[in-house]
Amino acid sequence: MMRLIRSVEGWALALYARILQRTVQITVAGSRYIEDMVRDDRPSVMAAWHGQGHLLLPYLMRVLDLGRVSVIVTDDDRTQVLSVMVRMIGSKPLAISGADKSVAGPMRMLGFVRELRNGRLGYVHPDGPDGPARVPKEGVVFLAALAGARIFPLGAYTTSGYRLRRWDRYSLPLPFCRIALVVRAPFVVPKDGDRSEALDLVTRELSLAVDQAEALYRDESKASM
Repeated sequence: MMRLIRSVEGWALALYARILQRTVQITVAGSRYIEDMVRDDRPSVMAAWHGQGHLLLPYLMRVLDLGRVSVIVTDDDRTQVLSVMVRMIGSKPLAISGADKSVAGPMRMLGFVRELRNGRLGYVHPDGPDGPARVPKEGVVFLAALAGARIFPLGAYTTSGYRLRRWDRYSLPLPFCRIALVVRAPFVVPKDGDRSEALDLVTRELSLAVDQAEALYRDESKASM
């Protein structure tokens, strides 16, 4: 029964993303970076803070072939919900946990790196799965560096939605609302670079993306008054 419930939850999240895809109005700054990412064969990972998923999905579902995207999901009791949602929007879920000390954990990580090198696009939430909010884990930096991948920082904002009362303040925008979205210039984490500096860079770039999306949203609100 629990398996069925989780599948239904995943289906509902995917359906809601489809509704948003067809109804919301999106203003985008930095779309050229996504266009370059699609045309370029270099390994690429899209990164956003946890809680931004349904703000970003409407745009990504419009402009990307989601069949090319591999999404890292948490490897715990939420895996089925997230995996069903990811599959229903057309992407591939990869359950990876930094806490997995078995042989399977590193093998899955290497599988993700291999997919990036073979032309698939990655999507990750560096502060997942359980926070703290806006504090990236080393895993995403390690995987991006190992793959030689560019990291594309994404951020979005709206005042028309509901924020869940949990650590990431997950945002569920309302259908037909307006969303502002920012894609910042990609950056690369050197394999032999300082991990602490790399984590600081991830924090700064992802936070700037959200802050700039909020500024874009508020500027448009003033212009429409």
